[in-house]
Amino acid sequence: MVREVIKLKKRLLALLLAAAVLFSFAIACADEWDDEDFGDDEFEEEEEFEEEDSKPDFMNVSGYDTGEKYTSGDFIYQLPDGVDGAVVISYIGTSPEMVIPDTLDDHPVVAIGDQAFNFLTIETATLPDTVKTIGSMAFYQCANLKQVLIRDGVVSIGTCCFGGDPLLEEVTIPESVETVDDFAFLACASLKEVSFGSALKKIGASAFQMCATLSKVSLPETAEIGENAFTDCPADMEIVKQ
Repeated sequence: MVREVIKLKKRLLALLLAAAVLFSFAIACADEWDDEDFGDDEFEEEEEFEEEDSKPDFMNVSGYDTGEKYTSGDFIYQLPDGVDGAVVISYIGTSPEMVIPDTLDDHPVVAIGDQAFNFLTIETATLPDTVKTIGSMAFYQCANLKQVLIRDGVVSIGTCCFGGDPLLEEVTIPESVETVDDFAFLACASLKEVSFGSALKKIGASAFQMCATLSKVSLPETAEIGENAFTDCPADMEIVKQ
């Protein structure tokens, strides 16, 4: 009985810590976006130009207020300049089983925008194989999300993409994924096992921090692992390098 009480206290403490970290992260992101929105216009234009020059077209999107919005079925999307396809920025459907189509109004869906589905009550999410990037906080604090199927084609998973999804148990990560950004799966307390393919280059800082039930992670021998990537995970968690 005493052991059970101690375990319960530890779990509650971990959840409180996770909530504090997630809240701090959200505030930091909000400040960053405010700075971008209200900073010096000339500086912003130069900075954006430099970023666009250094990245492939499909990486030059965030889906965060990038212009005119369009509605197709259960989704709202945008068509950023220089991107050959649609960036999904919102889900307006009612089904808890969200399935993103590979085209919207004949435009291939190439990216999931920043904050596209945060705080939604969806239970499952299926992405098409046309998607290349999943933006920052795209599935942030989806309290009911249990299962995500990411199809082959996705190259990057954004910062805090699935952060604070307490019921997320299963994520299918394809061979194509190269980078998992900071805090990507922070405090996913129900996530049990994750497997990466040979293309993986980097797991960011605190990417799986506070994943309380994570028992096994498979990844390439050459993959870079960021600071605190697996901090506060189970002590007996197994990391299998292939």
